[in-house]
Amino acid sequence: MKEDSVFLMCDCHSHALYVEKFKDEEEVCISLFEHGYDGKRMTWFERLRWCHRIIIHGHPWTDSVILNTENQIKLKEFLNEHK
Repeated sequence: MKEDSVFLMCDCHSHALYVEKFKDEEEVCISLFEHGYDGKRMTWFERLRWCHRIIIHGHPWTDSVILNTENQIKLKEFLNEHK
C-alpha cells in the first residue's frame, strides 16, 4: 500500500474504505468496497439489474468520491467532533 493512503476494514468485515492522497494534487480519493454476496450466487433478476445499470450509466454503482481541500477539512472536523 502506498505511504500516503490508508485501507480501513469495517467492523462487520464485509465493507472497507480506502483513502488515497494524490501526489502533487490537493484532492483525496475515497473508495468504498464490499466483499460481495456472502458466497451466494446472484439471481437472474439481480444480474439483469446490474446489466441494466451498466448499459444505462456505464458502470454498476458509484464507489468512490474525490474530495477537494475544503471538503477534506469538513470531513476531518466532523470525524474529530464525533469520536
